[in-house]
Amino acid sequence: MAAAATVVSNGADTAWIIVATALVLFMTLPGLALFYGGLVRSKSVLVTIVWSGVVSAGAFFLVDKLVGMRVPIEVERGGLDLAEHQEQAYEIV
Repeated sequence: MAAAATVVSNGADTAWIIVATALVLFMTLPGLALFYGGLVRSKSVLVTIVWSGVVSAGAFFLVDKLVGMRVPIEVERGGLDLAEHQEQAYEIV
């Protein structure tokens, strides 16, 4: 049996996660406050949702074509554990 890996906490990584979370909250909370306060029209909210969906789909399509989001079907049928770690996790019947 393999030895358990030791997890080491990195202060810079933790700081970045906190900063990134704060930035997302600063973007989200004022927008929700304006919407629920009645200062934003419902049409603007709908346009923003549609725009976000279109941009997200475009980004997904671009990354899929440039890098690829999935493994080849042969590797998937053979098992990802076998392809990545040269070991089989379970017997496929």
